[in-house]
Amino acid sequence: MRWADEDPELLALVHRYVTPDRRHLELGGPLMRMTEPERAEFTRELGETAGDITPCDLTILLEGGWRERRTAAWLIAVARSASFRERLGEMLLVGEVCVFADESAEQRPARNR
Repeated sequence: MRWADEDPELLALVHRYVTPDRRHLELGGPLMRMTEPERAEFTRELGETAGDITPCDLTILLEGGWRERRTAAWLIAVARSASFRERLGEMLLVGEVCVFADESAEQRPARNR
């Protein structure tokens, strides 16, 4: 797993794809609670982003924490990218795309710096 606070490449992708307008918090249930104009604007922007992101960037996001993985999974789904189907399936089976599967900063294994 890669950590955005230790990986400049991942951090740049988080700033570009995950945190704009706190996107990762809008995916899922909150999306359904938006007004129709809000949802239309959000899905239009998400579709544009899904069309722009590269497979390499998606791969890097899938190596990050839950926010990165969740955002990548949505972008993959919106783009209907079959090339990630097997990897996402494996990640779902072991709970790696689920919000609750994340290790918090306090639970991270100790690493040499």
